[in-house]
Amino acid sequence: MKKLIVDRFEGGFAICEDEELRTVALERERLPDGAEEGSVLLLSGEGALLLDREATAARRQQLAERLRRLLQ
Repeated sequence: MKKLIVDRFEGGFAICEDEELRTVALERERLPDGAEEGSVLLLSGEGALLLDREATAARRQQLAERLRRLLQ
C-alpha cells in the first residue's frame, strides 16, 4: 500500500504528498470519511483509499512536539 498525506484542499481536490514528496491530486469525494489536512491515507493497489487513524494521530503528536520544542 502506498502512503499519502493530505497537505491541503483546493476546490474539489485534496492535494496530497506521497513518501517521495511527489504531489498527487485526488478528488475530494474519493476521500474516506474523517479525512482532513494532515491525515494519513493508504492507497491500495486497487485504488481504494483508507484513513490510517493510528498513523495520523502519531504524526500529529510528532508535529505538536516539534512545535513545542521550537517555541521553547
